[in-house]
Amino acid sequence: MRKKRRKSPEKPATESEISEIKRPIKKRRKKRINIGKLISDYLIHSYIYYESGSQPVISDSEFDNICHELYNNYHLVEKSDHIHKKLVKLDSLSATTGFDLKFPNIVKICAIEVLKENK
Repeated sequence: MRKKRRKSPEKPATESEISEIKRPIKKRRKKRINIGKLISDYLIHSYIYYESGSQPVISDSEFDNICHELYNNYHLVEKSDHIHKKLVKLDSLSATTGFDLKFPNIVKICAIEVLKENK
């Protein structure tokens, strides 16, 4: 059996405690998305997976997360000033694939550099 605890007499709140209570709760900041980096990562890792013949540098779930982020924020992809944004298709993102992409040379070069860094 539990014993009942006696409540200690409450002390009056201090001025600082009262001002702390009255202060508005900070709104939770939305996670800032670097859409340009996501586009680049999507293209580079698609090239590594589908074209390079090398082992992928990131896991399937990491690649899926990139696709989901781009899919969920496709309006930002469209507004982006990324030079290769037109390569990113909503259908491919929903299927979490980059199989049908035509890779520009800069993506190939960057992918090779990523592979070198991760040996």
